[in-house]
Amino acid sequence: GYQRRVRGLCTLLTQHMSRRTIIVSEEKKEYEVKINTLMDQYARVMFVTIENVRSQQIHNIRRELRGKGVLVMGKKTLQRKIVENRANRADASENDKAFHEKTSKMELLRYNTGLLFTNEDAATICDMLEKHRIQAPARVGSIAPVDVI
Repeated sequence: GYQRRVRGLCTLLTQHMSRRTIIVSEEKKEYEVKINTLMDQYARVMFVTIENVRSQQIHNIRRELRGKGVLVMGKKTLQRKIVENRANRADASENDKAFHEKTSKMELLRYNTGLLFTNEDAATICDMLEKHRIQAPARVGSIAPVDVI
């Protein structure tokens, strides 16, 4: 492949595969390395819905998670692709294949979902997340998560 500068933000690498040119940014490659490292390092991956959660709440959750786990947000399409590539590798474990099948079948990597990597007990992490749950006032244009009477 060859390299070129695009808008001074990142170097793009172009690879030729089956008559199609695929451009992968350095940021995406670094993100893939990060996700794969976390998947190797931690025994559990929890899916956390972040609908109507303010950034300060997420900040507080991340602070309390230090040393216990890592919360990764965003890039759902890239996350799906990383999980798929990991399952399709020649040296893929049964866990990798099962994880890909489950995330695809149940559509877990959709909407505003975060991946929480941890080695802690799931109940401990759920209790910690529940502690940070607060009632928030309705905002204009938002859909109520419960029936309003």
